[in-house]
Amino acid sequence: MDNWFEKAFTFTIWSETSGRKDGGYTNDSSDPGGETKYGISKRAFPNEDIKNLTLGRAKKLAYENYWVLSDCDKLVNNKYPLLAIASFDASFHCGAITAKKFIQKYLRITDDGIIGPNTLKEISKKTDLKMTIGVIFEREDYFDAIISKNGKLDKFDNGWENRLIDLIIDEVYSLFE
Repeated sequence: MDNWFEKAFTFTIWSETSGRKDGGYTNDSSDPGGETKYGISKRAFPNEDIKNLTLGRAKKLAYENYWVLSDCDKLVNNKYPLLAIASFDASFHCGAITAKKFIQKYLRITDDGIIGPNTLKEISKKTDLKMTIGVIFEREDYFDAIISKNGKLDKFDNGWENRLIDLIIDEVYSLFE
């Protein structure tokens, strides 16, 4: 685990828990993830004891299942750390493959969910900042699409939008202060 993972994890966990010390434990029947703590959902991790999940265990799961599977190290190594943070955060909401597809959709290339040589070549044609903002907009479009398919999820829209705004302000804008 490196400093970029720590930065990404800190932002995402704050967003997932609203800063609550109890890990933001929820069990909202209208949330597709179901029982959730530290952003770790029962749907994604059916064998985890979500209610008693520790921050350390959540961090390990996040690293292995979101940072690694989203190819965030690959993005950081190619000098796209902001994009790695945005992709990591997107993984919590949408899964690692979908997070990678946001990158490909923004680039207007085949969205196979694989960050391979072709995707990295296309990423390299844009700045980290441009890629990150573009991917955040792709994520917003995704939220709009799932809400249009399931109107019951509209109650989460404001929170999702605020999270994207926080991602831009806290992670992107903070680099220019």
